[in-house]
Amino acid sequence: MTAVESSFAEAAWHSEEPAVSPRSYWREVGQRYVRNVSGMVATGVLAVLVLSAIFAPLLTGYDPGASDPLHRLLPVGSSGHLLGTDELGRDMTARLLYGGRTSLLNGFVPVLGATVAGLALGMWAGLSRPLTSNVIMRSMDVLYAFPAILLAISISTSLGPGISNAMIATTIIFVPPVCRIAQAATREIAVKEYVEAARMTGAGTVRLVRTQILPNVFTPVAAYASGLLGISMIIAASLSFLGLGIQPPTPEWGFMLQSLRGSIYGAAIVATLPGAMIFLTSIAFNRMSDAFQEAMNVRSS
Repeated sequence: MTAVESSFAEAAWHSEEPAVSPRSYWREVGQRYVRNVSGMVATGVLAVLVLSAIFAPLLTGYDPGASDPLHRLLPVGSSGHLLGTDELGRDMTARLLYGGRTSLLNGFVPVLGATVAGLALGMWAGLSRPLTSNVIMRSMDVLYAFPAILLAISISTSLGPGISNAMIATTIIFVPPVCRIAQAATREIAVKEYVEAARMTGAGTVRLVRTQILPNVFTPVAAYASGLLGISMIIAASLSFLGLGIQPPTPEWGFMLQSLRGSIYGAAIVATLPGAMIFLTSIAFNRMSDAFQEAMNVRSS
């Protein structure tokens, strides 16, 4: 090392101002998301709903399945039953809190499963030869030929009623759009210069996928998948409303809405409470998704 280089190194070592490291992409996304007021409000609402569902036993002393025929359809604000009772005299507060567990799982689990499956299939199609890619994508087109809700009803009917089968049906209908996005992103990124440079250095396919392609493909897939959360919960609630999802006596907002529909004229507010919870949660999911996508679009800043 020359004397000049040594003096520069010593000056840098003793400098009182630390070097500023560039912020990571996801840290930038997080900071942009926090600055989005409506997104944070939606996140707060969802956090309250999730925590309320988790700690339901601490928030109510009632068994959600315990009926009391002598106190059927009590109005909201009744003594001992803040949100009234349903057609069998079961406490609505307990039913809504415990039902939130199943309804929220119906939102998260199918989207997570579809994201993993769609991402894997899409990347496989994007990196494969034309024959394999066409087989995968034409298979996705077959599923696209049916309206989503009708396909979910058909699959649930074939598999039989139950929460697991309803989740499988919802997962299947979300795989094709996620696969399309992953395949398009993979094909675009695979020809980028930095991928070609990594390939020239001797990196194998597995290493290229893990270090270069997957991190970049995951971004648009995650942005799209976040918008499916509210849709997933609504579809699951629809299947339960039709008797294809959760089965009694387990509480679930969609099934509660179905069981209370005959009481709409006698206890309108109580009968609409499950629908109000579905509406509130889906709106919060959608607003959170919009804020997340805006945060990921760094060009908008």
